[in-house]
Amino acid sequence: MTRWVQATLGTLVAAAIGVCLLSSCGHTAATGGASSDASSPSATPQAVEKWATLADTERHFHLEYPSSWKVNTEVTAVAHYSMVFAALNSAGKENFTVREVQTAPGTWELNSDLIAQLVPAGTAYIDICWQEGPGGVQQFGPGIHEMGASDLSGLLKESKEAQVGELITQGFGFSKWGRDWNVAVYMHAPVTAALRDDVEKVLASFRFDGLPAGDAVWALGLAQKRLPKEADPEMYTRQGGSSLYYCGAQVSGDDVIVTFTKNLENTPAKSWTYRVTAKGEVIALESETNGGSPP
Repeated sequence: MTRWVQATLGTLVAAAIGVCLLSSCGHTAATGGASSDASSPSATPQAVEKWATLADTERHFHLEYPSSWKVNTEVTAVAHYSMVFAALNSAGKENFTVREVQTAPGTWELNSDLIAQLVPAGTAYIDICWQEGPGGVQQFGPGIHEMGASDLSGLLKESKEAQVGELITQGFGFSKWGRDWNVAVYMHAPVTAALRDDVEKVLASFRFDGLPAGDAVWALGLAQKRLPKEADPEMYTRQGGSSLYYCGAQVSGDDVIVTFTKNLENTPAKSWTYRVTAKGEVIALESETNGGSPP
């Protein structure tokens, strides 16, 4: 279960493009209970008002945002294949996520004109999501270029704004830990320099926290790289699979036990099992040949 922590922070000190935020205030959970931590300094450049911290302990990231903004952490499906789990806005709108609008019986749409209606003039909106697709997207294996960085600085340098009418947009995607991430920004003109500055600081403050210990998809992706050639490792591209090539995972504390099974016609089934530790170590446990079928 996702645990979000939303903390009001003290006055920030200026910093260059990096992120550095000093605080002695407690943390109050946005959903799922409360916790207190008076010692965790954070980072955000050149802020002049109080900021807050949003931390997702399931997806292992945190970011900072102006305390006057509103945040929605309820997971929301947008356009079928985007699962938005963090939506922030400067308009003061509670429980708000930009999503498709019903424009006629049986018709739902999401376009620049509709988004401009949803995001008030002079305000900004940011959301973060995982994207899927019909039949599921590739999670690991050939063709996946995983982002190694713990922040978004490289992506932000390459990202460009676009404008359609009064709607200013910016967005980028990347692969991390077996998921297809996407960040979207909408600003409704006219936009002040101060608001633009806040949006930049929010994005610059994004950080991944360590490794996603105990995450099945992450563990499968690491172990897939250790498979021998006879296992046809390129055939395993996401959790689950087919009757011919199947991979599964079982969480054991902070470790994950993963198994890859190859079960071709007229050939005895063979499986390879590994333990993936919280530190990302991949330990081969056993391989087995039998006549069974994958689970």
